[in-house]
Amino acid sequence: MTGTVHSEVMNVQLRQAVAEDEDFLLQLFLATQPLETASWNMNAAAQKQLLQMQFRGRMQTYAAQYPDAEDSIICLNEGDDMRRVGRHLVTHQEGAILGIDLAVLPAYQNQGFGRLVLQGIQHQCAKEGLKFRLQVLHTNPARRLYDRLDFRMVSQDLLYAQMEWSAV
Repeated sequence: MTGTVHSEVMNVQLRQAVAEDEDFLLQLFLATQPLETASWNMNAAAQKQLLQMQFRGRMQTYAAQYPDAEDSIICLNEGDDMRRVGRHLVTHQEGAILGIDLAVLPAYQNQGFGRLVLQGIQHQCAKEGLKFRLQVLHTNPARRLYDRLDFRMVSQDLLYAQMEWSAV
């Protein structure tokens, strides 16, 4: 879903991720890792190296599991400047859109970027008669956003809640 999402306070645009975005995606991944990395018993250089390996593994897994996924960069349009603030990765399934990854840089979190992007997908799903599915860690603060946007939990395991939104 590439396009522009408007609100009274911001102009957010989604554009297709390109190869030149890989460094940004790595920095986004490093910046949005759970706080548990702080408890790792290793120096900062080793921790960064491990996270970089995890990032490459995640990218390869996404490419293998979701070869047709739409990888979008969330940009804040500030006049002539398009500031990259996050990423949204989705794929189409039978009767649904699956949210694979949504991440916003910490400096831009809790400002409505994720909400606008999710509402854009909800609008698309409502128009096309699709469900919107995603998975979230139970401990992820974004879970509150999904609840506010009327996602409902359809199943769960020890770590994750599988959630779904439907216009019906």
